[in-house]
Amino acid sequence: MLSINNNKQTLQDDKLIENENFGLGIIAETKEDLQLFQEICLKNFLPISKNNCHISLECNQNIIEYYLTTGINYLHSEYAMIVLLKNVQYSELSSLLYQKEFSLNNKLYTYHLRILIQNNNESQEELITKILNNLLSEVFFIDHDDHASIPSLPAPKQPQFVSISSYSQIACWPLPRRRDLKRFRQDLGVTHILTLLNNNEIKQTNICNHIKSADIESLHVPIAGAEISIFTSSQATIDLLMEQLPTIRDLLLNSTITTPVKMIIHCAAGLHRTGTITYLLLRLCHFTSNQALLIINRTRAITARQGKFIGSTDHTIDVKVTSEVTLENVELNIADRDNAAQVKTYKLTYPNPLSNNLEIDYHQKLIVKFQIKDKQTDEFIRVQQTFLRFTNKQSNKEVIYLAEATNGVNSQYKVEVDLTINANDFHHQSGAYELVLIVGDALLQKSFSWKLNDNIQLSFHEDSVPDTDHLSLYSAKREIIHQFREEEKRPPTIVSLVFSGLTLLPLLILLISWLKLGFNLSGLPLGLSPLGFHISHGAAFALMYFYWKYLDMFQTMRYLALVSIPLFLFGHRVLAILAARREKKA
Repeated sequence: MLSINNNKQTLQDDKLIENENFGLGIIAETKEDLQLFQEICLKNFLPISKNNCHISLECNQNIIEYYLTTGINYLHSEYAMIVLLKNVQYSELSSLLYQKEFSLNNKLYTYHLRILIQNNNESQEELITKILNNLLSEVFFIDHDDHASIPSLPAPKQPQFVSISSYSQIACWPLPRRRDLKRFRQDLGVTHILTLLNNNEIKQTNICNHIKSADIESLHVPIAGAEISIFTSSQATIDLLMEQLPTIRDLLLNSTITTPVKMIIHCAAGLHRTGTITYLLLRLCHFTSNQALLIINRTRAITARQGKFIGSTDHTIDVKVTSEVTLENVELNIADRDNAAQVKTYKLTYPNPLSNNLEIDYHQKLIVKFQIKDKQTDEFIRVQQTFLRFTNKQSNKEVIYLAEATNGVNSQYKVEVDLTINANDFHHQSGAYELVLIVGDALLQKSFSWKLNDNIQLSFHEDSVPDTDHLSLYSAKREIIHQFREEEKRPPTIVSLVFSGLTLLPLLILLISWLKLGFNLSGLPLGLSPLGFHISHGAAFALMYFYWKYLDMFQTMRYLALVSIPLFLFGHRVLAILAARREKKA
């Protein structure tokens, strides 16, 4: 190991804290080898420092020094690695491992620059595996039981986003402060924040409302706590994840150039819950386990190193597998309703049907009992669906009853059908029925139905009730025709004309009186005011006509308000003129 202490490099240390151009340095013999290996690295989410990808036959100390000043990121020091492809010489190098110390926030950190060499008989895929093993061994395979024992790491000042599709990015982060949310939206372009706090934590922090107020879409998946048992044993948590994670996955994978997604995932500390949910989400997005782990490390190294979440440890998780089952202890009992001691019992063996012809009347009841056994474990189990089906052989009508399981280790299923109590289910239709037992479950390799008896005669006390014709429920119904109210009979036209004439009669009398008496226009004042008054007065009468014919009340009031202004002003002026004339005569 060679320790490097270069004072000249101190000037560039600040630029290397969150250097975005960090990644692997690659030295290849040919351009084709370099391009091919770069493509493989990108597919495996391995960052590449493009400025430190060279076509050369030899790796020397100058290349190392240049890489140390341009190709590293102190926050991701595990990626300080130079890869020498086939036929690249390294004889001038004094060591294949370089160590460097740096300080940040008054804390001292150390990272190692490693040089990996591709052997002549080693394929590109094998070399990638070796690189991943080096990275994963340093990042994830750390046996720590508490946070205090995790190596001290520098913390980034802002979320480090990793692209998981063309238009979606994610980042892991602790509980964001309220003042940071606006910066996330405006400076970083964050569109969604996924909160993993439980409901009590949400009430205390009010983080979801703060996120919405910052114009960021708030997503909430309440996780009760950080213990691994919550993810492996809590059925409520498992059901919640199965319901909501696919929706979030679709949001990420269906993002487009017009609706990009830039999402921050956080809990309280940004460690266990954040790491676990991010890992599960990435696996749902079809990333391999190694790719998911490296993405988490890229976005927040301390989350990757906490060593607790599913996928980075060897915690045991209960997994249910499909199995084959068989039916055991199957009994078909016919009992008297009034005397339970009188019981006829028929034993059945799956999958053979009962050959006896059975007859049951309304004084009796049918009781079917059975148990379900797993063929592999030879244990009695419970399944999700167990039904007993009666099918009328004449009408093909079905009546189905649910078989309920008793409590206990050796659960027994039981169905009881009383032909008096349950007669309405059969519409009192006596006759031959087919009896079938149906068993189904998501964990069964194959659900099945078993015909218990092909001809069981049922006799009911009352006459049968006709079946409802279900086809008639969907047939065309009689057309509904709406008939409007007939118009009222109007009076003859002569009546309307007579009443119209009576309405106009006062006006006619006025005109005749004026003609006989004559018009006296000598007292009419002359000038602009009298003319304006009469025009305004006439406009008011005309408005009444238009109100009667065309306008509504509100329109008329608006126009009348306009006409009233000149009418008032001119009328006041005319009255003043008339008053002045009277004073002169007096």
